[in-house]
Amino acid sequence: MDLPLSIVIILTACSILGGVLNAISGGAGMVIVPLMLVMGIPPINAIAVNKFQNTLGSSTATYQYLGKGFLDIESNWPLLIYALAGSCIGVVLLQWFSEAGILEVIIPYVLIFIALYIAVAPVAAGSAGTPKMSKSRFNAIVGSCSGLYGGFFGMGTGPSLVLAFSVLRGYELRMAVSNSRLVMMVIHTSSLLILMAGGHVWWLIAICMALGNIAGSYLGAQLLIKSGHRLIKALLVIVPLASAIKLLFFN
Repeated sequence: MDLPLSIVIILTACSILGGVLNAISGGAGMVIVPLMLVMGIPPINAIAVNKFQNTLGSSTATYQYLGKGFLDIESNWPLLIYALAGSCIGVVLLQWFSEAGILEVIIPYVLIFIALYIAVAPVAAGSAGTPKMSKSRFNAIVGSCSGLYGGFFGMGTGPSLVLAFSVLRGYELRMAVSNSRLVMMVIHTSSLLILMAGGHVWWLIAICMALGNIAGSYLGAQLLIKSGHRLIKALLVIVPLASAIKLLFFN
């Protein structure tokens, strides 16, 4: 579907901000998807475009982490299988909800839930801690749940995985972020392929926003923002809430 050039330019500019957010803290989808919805893009297409961006970003990050030895593939490969299976189920549910007209109804409430979760979620530890869950249970529970939600909706999955690796498996922050990107790559790639087969990716805006996201990622890596994490957390709460209010009362 053709979009006005002004919308393409605005969303491409927003994707640069998304790239900066991902480079600093993750969670860009919690800003980008609500903005696409406010611009009038149908939910399933907004989610598909976001997954296209995130697939490229997660793959690039995973490749870099692999070269630096930050990935614990030996311990986490079963988690990847659970995540893959959950993602395929989640994206099938996403398409069914969209075809049934349910997705448009529930998405404002999902945005409100995500905003409230981010507002109260604890911060991942910077140093390694004691594991609170066995590998097998962690792989099955976290892999399945993250895959199912990541395939269905996706926003907030990355920060939640970082927190899970840090709190439940005792990973220090760098290892938690690195391994969460590997899981996100599997989730995004599998769900994107199914959405592509269903014709849900709007390619012009997807490619433009992916380029903006890459540019923002390079910029974000260079930025040192005083009190940046507090400002970013506020942004990740305010934008979904404002978008939900707009969709519920002014759409």
